[in-house]
Amino acid sequence: MCNLLCEFAKKPGVDSELGDYLRSLRNSDAKALAAYLSATSPSVNTLRETIRICREICIRDELSISELLEQLRLEEFLQSGMSRKQKALAFRKELEALRYPERTRIQREVKATIASIRRDFGAVLTIPKDFEGLKLSISFDIKEASDLNELSQKCSRLATSPDMLQLFKLLRGED
Repeated sequence: MCNLLCEFAKKPGVDSELGDYLRSLRNSDAKALAAYLSATSPSVNTLRETIRICREICIRDELSISELLEQLRLEEFLQSGMSRKQKALAFRKELEALRYPERTRIQREVKATIASIRRDFGAVLTIPKDFEGLKLSISFDIKEASDLNELSQKCSRLATSPDMLQLFKLLRGED
């Protein structure tokens, strides 16, 4: 287990801070991280970011790396039928949800609100990546030019709908 971490620490692109950290892990933390490395084969940058998020959570929650990975049920991720990359992405999402609970809550609300608008108005909304900016795109499908009259009415109703007002509140950080 330590051998795997020590070998990873020698990879090109591993800076001294990451290498020293990997070599300094105590046995239970090293074992948990080695299992993650073995199952996901992350790039240096992916591992660096995963460890950064883990360390932030550990400091905040006063946990060791092994306790955190156990709490997140790392073994279930590693034994799933997903590919290595999918495992790493799914685990990263879980880590980010734990590290940034407010952002995760807002993302879920935005997703639910967009789905509601699509269901109620037939509008497809595209929001800025990472909610940066207050601009969003709306598209509708029409079959004939005469559909534009109905579309105009839909747009008027959409502009005052509680879902659209809530969406802009979420994007502005007001909720």
